[in-house]
Amino acid sequence: MNGLDLSTPPRSLPGGNGRKLLTPGKRTTLSGFDVSFEDGTNGAETHVEINRLRNGQVQVTVHVFVDGDRLAASIRNIHNAATGVVWIRVTKRRSLSHMEVIMGNQIPPVQNGHGTRALIKIIDTESNKNDSESDDEGMEDKDFQIFVKLFSGKSTTYDVNSGTSVKKLMLMIQKRHQIPPDQQRLLYGGQQLEEQRSLGFYNIGPEATLNMVSRLRGG
Repeated sequence: MNGLDLSTPPRSLPGGNGRKLLTPGKRTTLSGFDVSFEDGTNGAETHVEINRLRNGQVQVTVHVFVDGDRLAASIRNIHNAATGVVWIRVTKRRSLSHMEVIMGNQIPPVQNGHGTRALIKIIDTESNKNDSESDDEGMEDKDFQIFVKLFSGKSTTYDVNSGTSVKKLMLMIQKRHQIPPDQQRLLYGGQQLEEQRSLGFYNIGPEATLNMVSRLRGG
């Protein structure tokens, strides 16, 4: 697949070696790369193809179908960029979907309040393995600290990473404060967090503060 033909939906693109269709929450290994569909809206899907070229470079082609839109990107030489970590992020701006290609372990926050519709992470496992042997900065999904402000107003800290699910964080809160998840509502930037999403989906990073409010019963 040499071109970025948007006339064919990801589900209809060919499978086989170096190619895979993924839906939100799924991950796979392709040609020595870890590919994970970190989060996406209902019905979202992505087709990823990874080719190792004769000159030693690697070409990654990503097709995404989300909210009725089809988008695509092609990336060359991923293993030489940003410790081999690439994020594909689709956001909604007004009525249009916009795709970003971001290099690096940490993904920057969405600007101007635009919501994330799809988030895909591609990691060169060999590059990251070599980096981790010489420098801890190359580690995947590095932990960071966030704050959760409880009903009482007291703030507590938790060590998480971008792949930590909201559900897992709720269980961490339950273990420490005996507050069942069904009594928790976590808010970030005024938005309620959905249990099945990851913290990375909401662009929650180091030193972020989440607010807990009481979940109303029967409502």
